[in-house]
Amino acid sequence: MSRSRNCRTALLATALLAATAAAGLDLGQTAKEPQYGAKLKGEPVTRHDAARFQLLTVYFFWTPGCRPCQRSIPVLNELEQKYRGKLAVVGVGIGTLEELARSPLPEAMNFPVVADPARLLLNDFLRAGDRVPCVAVLDPAGRFLWRGEVAQLDKLIELHLAGKFDAETAARIDRRTREYQEALQRQDYPRALKALEAELEFQPDNLELIVRKARLLAERLERPGEATQTLEQALTRLPRAYPLYETWFALLRTAGDDSGLREAAGRLVRAYADQPELPLGVLRLELRRPVSDFSFPLVRALLEALAANAALTPEQRAELQELAARYAYLTGQPELAVQLQSGLPADDRTPAALRTRRQQDLNYYRAALEASRQPFTLQGAKP
Repeated sequence: MSRSRNCRTALLATALLAATAAAGLDLGQTAKEPQYGAKLKGEPVTRHDAARFQLLTVYFFWTPGCRPCQRSIPVLNELEQKYRGKLAVVGVGIGTLEELARSPLPEAMNFPVVADPARLLLNDFLRAGDRVPCVAVLDPAGRFLWRGEVAQLDKLIELHLAGKFDAETAARIDRRTREYQEALQRQDYPRALKALEAELEFQPDNLELIVRKARLLAERLERPGEATQTLEQALTRLPRAYPLYETWFALLRTAGDDSGLREAAGRLVRAYADQPELPLGVLRLELRRPVSDFSFPLVRALLEALAANAALTPEQRAELQELAARYAYLTGQPELAVQLQSGLPADDRTPAALRTRRQQDLNYYRAALEASRQPFTLQGAKP
């Protein structure tokens, strides 16, 4: 199957999941004996075996061509090994039997895999707004404990095995999440906001919830000031929560708020003053965007804030100067670009490949500078 077809399959399956999943079970309810479709690999756990051997059951929902699903598989393989004898993982493929049979993902799973073409398991355990990859967890008695992202699974298992898992709180949070998803589907954005805020009362530092609230305020309710305030307040408590900065940058970029971008960039650099590699990486990625996509005010603010950071190593400062040369070139200052690029270290301690690339960039900026000094007109062009 081609790469583009894989992507289309993943997107279609995810769209169908969003449209058809309607959780038949609430957290705390007891699941019936699972009705597995075709077995794609191994023998999945039965309810009897889970009870007999006191196993937690984890259903991992995936679709063919889903890259996040593929990235989740090594995590699940590791957890299956870590909690061997206490955990039974079952991969549940969403899609047609033909699509699932062609997928290479089951081969990477070190646990049984089944098909769910009729979406029986999906409709039992997932909500309309859930996205793959997603997991659902049952205790040995078959009670539905939790559903969510693979990244949160290890902590949940630890809490359960230690007898510290709070099923009542989990159920309350799950109800709020469902209210939010249903309100979002009905485009009842004020109600969705109310559900998010109720959920944040119990999880005030949940980054996913904070990001959801900020985006809902800015993009659906058209209240960008409140969205910014939400992020700023959260960053006061969580100054190194990079996903919040990422969301802040995106919202400010969309709003065309240059002064806000400068403020956010400065705050990011200050928060990571002793770890400048992160904001330097943000700057690096920003300058790799197509020129039509990246924000000149954000790039300039990052350059200026990083230049004032005394914690930069000589290598980091040299890279910053190289990035500044690119910014100068992109802003129509080839002479400054040449000056900055010419000042980069080129001694024996600099790797040969890096010296070569820097020299190539310098030659390019020099050529651009020379071309800028040549008069140029286009006959017939209108001013």
